[in-house]
Amino acid sequence: MATSFAVTPDHLRRVTILADLPEEDLLWIGERCEGLAFDPGERTFEPGAAADYMAFQIAGELRIHDRAGMVTLVTHGGDTIAKLPHSRMKNFPNVRTEASDGLTLAKFFQRDFDALLTRLPVVEERLVGIMADRIRETTRTSLQQDKLVALGTMSAGLAHELNNPASAAERTAKHLVATLEKFNCLATRLLKRLMFKELEGTGEYPFQPLVDRMALDGVELDPLEQSEREDALGVWLEECGHEEPWHAAATLVGVGFTREWLEEFAQQLEEYCVCDFLGWLALDVEMRQLARHLTESTSRISGLVRAMKDYSYMDQAITKTDTDLEKGLRDTITILAHKLRKKAIEVRKDFAEMPPVPAIGGQLNQVWTNLLDNAIHACPEEGGVIQVRTRRNGGTVIVEIEDNGSGIPAEVKPRIFEPFFTTKPVGQGTGLGLDASRRIVVKGHGGDLNFESRPGRTCFQVRLPAG
Repeated sequence: MATSFAVTPDHLRRVTILADLPEEDLLWIGERCEGLAFDPGERTFEPGAAADYMAFQIAGELRIHDRAGMVTLVTHGGDTIAKLPHSRMKNFPNVRTEASDGLTLAKFFQRDFDALLTRLPVVEERLVGIMADRIRETTRTSLQQDKLVALGTMSAGLAHELNNPASAAERTAKHLVATLEKFNCLATRLLKRLMFKELEGTGEYPFQPLVDRMALDGVELDPLEQSEREDALGVWLEECGHEEPWHAAATLVGVGFTREWLEEFAQQLEEYCVCDFLGWLALDVEMRQLARHLTESTSRISGLVRAMKDYSYMDQAITKTDTDLEKGLRDTITILAHKLRKKAIEVRKDFAEMPPVPAIGGQLNQVWTNLLDNAIHACPEEGGVIQVRTRRNGGTVIVEIEDNGSGIPAEVKPRIFEPFFTTKPVGQGTGLGLDASRRIVVKGHGGDLNFESRPGRTCFQVRLPAG
């Protein structure tokens, strides 16, 4: 139970809006205050009780929880809380407030509000400023929540609408590659009788050596060697009468062909068709590359849509189910791939084998997103590395996300999980990510979220019950 104490000017000087007031004014305020010191975990305001006082927070920390038990606001020594003059609040809201170690408050009752404002207009000015800040912050938070809800709804709808055409495009691209292979086989049977000097020993598919030679992913050549090969092949193609010799030369050299190798292969062909053969070969290479790129691109789109759908758990109710943590982490990395590529960050994954964990998958994915996004922001512009690890320790599963950024400054560490506190530039962070992550992990899943940080290494660790 809270312990009463006499409020002195020394106490009140710790309150931001009162710190510079004269001694006699502080004495006057202190005489009208009731000082209370709370035990850790003790409730400070009774839900629904009459809101008939303003509270000067002298020391300690106070946490306000919503109905679900989540921490929505944290206040500190020096703050002014509870009912302010000119406020229309009649009763304290139906939320739970909890004292930390060392919490002390000075209650200043509503009956003395008019006398305070008359005696100290400067305090009224400051209190109006606090109220304006509260309204602005509440409005901003509400708008932010509305935007997040709207964005989630839009993303779910977009993923649903994209799923069918993306899957169809992926199937079509793969079918195109297979069709091209069959077309080449049939073309070979028709052309080999017209193009090759000797049929004996050519086999059913005499162009197979060409296919085996093609490196569709490209070959690594230094600029000088590549230029020399293209010049040599381009000259030959030009002599043969090719319409676009230099373009064809670049295409063929890019997949590993040289003039010497092609000249040797062309010796098997009738002379009149060598030029057409070289033109056909360059186009064949381009078609294979285009089909390959199309397959990779459509597969990537389909994979992104699947990752978005799995990431949001849009087909599942918001209840705890057996959840694959590794899959959630991989989906989140896929969703954030554009940010990782932008800073050329290397992601190192070290996933241990472990059974599914009872969890709300969509909520945990929010945690992975917040932690990974912060790690991306912290990574240097060059040489950024993020390590994502999972392991099991007895009845606990552990997920660690580590970056090689500059670290969290010492003065920031105590406030890192506070709502609305952010070190990111204006417009790039709301200060809600780590607070929401901690609430999801601790309150929603009975786990723990901690971090260690020093220059060159910051590691956030999530611990969850294994089941």
